[in-house]
Amino acid sequence: MEVVHACRQLDITIPEELSIIGQDNSYIAKNANIKLTTLTHPQEAMGRDAADWVIKKLQGKRDLPHNTYYQPVLIEGETVIER
Repeated sequence: MEVVHACRQLDITIPEELSIIGQDNSYIAKNANIKLTTLTHPQEAMGRDAADWVIKKLQGKRDLPHNTYYQPVLIEGETVIER
């Protein structure tokens, strides 16, 4: 949240002059003075898939996926506006 603090010191208004997006909807983002717009990822699905991959690898399976893509979710806060 250092960016928000710096913007306030420089009289830069958020989101009118500068939009800010956070990552992973962290504890800091949830508990800040301003509700941060952030992206979150399906951590439970990612962990489950990783564990499944490791189990299959330990079982000697060879045809395992190399890349798995997950759709992030935008959590709208107060730090971005449509233009």
